[in-house]
Amino acid sequence: MTAFDVVVLGAGSAGSWVADEAVAAGRSVAVVEQLRVGGDCPYVACIPSKAMLASAHAREQARNLARLGGDAAPAPSLGPDAAAFGQAVRRRDELSTTGTTPARPVSSPNPASR
Repeated sequence: MTAFDVVVLGAGSAGSWVADEAVAAGRSVAVVEQLRVGGDCPYVACIPSKAMLASAHAREQARNLARLGGDAAPAPSLGPDAAAFGQAVRRRDELSTTGTTPARPVSSPNPASR
């Protein structure tokens, strides 16, 4: 039987952090996870919701380009909202399966709240 210095139950954000810190301290670590390594954030919570919000924010910024002091020639083509929603869902699903963090909105009122 293999022995470990630390056994971490759960590989969500806290468990992953504990395991990383223990390894950095030179400990041998075993991690036990029943569902998702990384917790819910990469798959169904933080990353997917931020992806949807980033898509909506980008469309809103494009709609208000002139009011925000921007100029585009030719004007951006936004297409129907239903089609954009479908594209946003596809982007969300792609980001959720790769664990990639979506781009942050350009003008968030409070960067620390992300």
